[in-house]
Amino acid sequence: MASAIVALEVADYCDEQKELTIDQNLLYGTEEEFNFKKCSDEAAEDLGKILSELTNFGDRESVNNN
Repeated sequence: MASAIVALEVADYCDEQKELTIDQNLLYGTEEEFNFKKCSDEAAEDLGKILSELTNFGDRESVNNN
């Protein structure tokens, strides 16, 4: 279930980043291309790290409570 949530969050994050890139291009007259694959790979890696930290935190809490 956590992987499905991560996938949805990654897609949502990258959609927002794409919109920001479009807005930035309009505002500054640039032509920066948005790379969805790169964004999703980086976001998935970051979210994976966060999930891992939360899992490790939960493991430490359960050890401390026993």
